[in-house]
Amino acid sequence: MKYMIAALAGAALVLVALLVFNSNTPKADDPAASSAAVAETHIDEAHASTVKLAVEGMTCQGCVGTIQGALTKTGGVLPGSVVVSLENNSAELKYDPAQVSEADLIDVIKKAGYSASLAANQ
Repeated sequence: MKYMIAALAGAALVLVALLVFNSNTPKADDPAASSAAVAETHIDEAHASTVKLAVEGMTCQGCVGTIQGALTKTGGVLPGSVVVSLENNSAELKYDPAQVSEADLIDVIKKAGYSASLAANQ
């Protein structure tokens, strides 16, 4: 009998944990939703600007993937436009200046753990 009570108590704990987790999960229409949802906002390619950033600290294709993923998830970046080059230590992409600034893009790379600045041959 006491094993059945312990099992029911454990199941109740799991149910409460799931309810709490679900209530804290942002919904698709929630303005505080993830940056991936923000990246889905419409970007007019005709008004998009191109920026080339110098990136320091990349040592492998994993680093390239980390930076490319972070930039791709950033709101205001044109989907499919991010090209990160390990060989050239650079990232080039198209973005909507009305939604995100060059300084914001540099900050995204810095938050991913790398150094970044505007490329000299802009």
